[in-house]
Amino acid sequence: MHSRRQCQLLFVLLYALLSSSHVSAQQADDKDGIVEDEGEGVVETKSNTEGNTQNLDEEEETGQIGPSPHAETDFVFTDPPGSHDFIGGKLARMLVGFYNSGTNDFVVQSMEASLRYPTDHSYYIHNYTVMKYERLVSPITEATFEYMFMPFESLSGRSFILVVSLNYRQSSGKQFASTIFNDTITINEEVSNFNAETVFLYVVFSCLVSLLLILAYQFVVSRRRKMGLKKKNAVPLEMGTSNAADIDFEWIPKEALLLNKSAAKTSPRRRKGERTETAGEG
Repeated sequence: MHSRRQCQLLFVLLYALLSSSHVSAQQADDKDGIVEDEGEGVVETKSNTEGNTQNLDEEEETGQIGPSPHAETDFVFTDPPGSHDFIGGKLARMLVGFYNSGTNDFVVQSMEASLRYPTDHSYYIHNYTVMKYERLVSPITEATFEYMFMPFESLSGRSFILVVSLNYRQSSGKQFASTIFNDTITINEEVSNFNAETVFLYVVFSCLVSLLLILAYQFVVSRRRKMGLKKKNAVPLEMGTSNAADIDFEWIPKEALLLNKSAAKTSPRRRKGERTETAGEG
């Protein structure tokens, strides 16, 4: 009897232990379920937030000014002609055609352009001048507008996104904006015929040629001087005529010859000889 009671007590204790372990395991499962539910709730909250953000973005995009369905635009670059390669520091020109295909008047207000980073269109490199027109375009009428801009010379050798927009309004006052051009352009350096290195080479070449000409002139002059000195040294000296028969006296006047003969007869040497002879005779 006593042993039966002990067995019953042991059975009660084992049942109590098993039931308590089952309860604790169930509580742990409940906690895990709560955490999972909270996690799912957070995910749903994030997805809702993303959806709201997308809706806001769509609303912002819807709120932006867009083009009119009754306006048709076209463009052409005139300088440089038909090209997407521009020269840094040189004025670029483009013509924009605007056609009003609706029944209401449009007033073309202005045109503007901006240079943007190729990988991020929201990053502006430069905003160009806004050109204002305020020109009325009647229904079924076309008008042409010119726009000019000048890329910086410091941006040469790189590519950017060029965005050109045309702003206009309807006769009722509603605003519109059409994107005329939105594409990649390349800014190059100006290829000029003037080259400093070439000019320097020409100057050096001219100086060398001038120096060679001067040296040649000096050589020729010194050569001529030496030849002249040699000719002077080679001229024979006049020693007179030793043979009287070779002398032509026809060109000498006869009076001069007679005077010469008389002077020879009365020369001091001859008179001295005559005096000596006379003294010897006496």
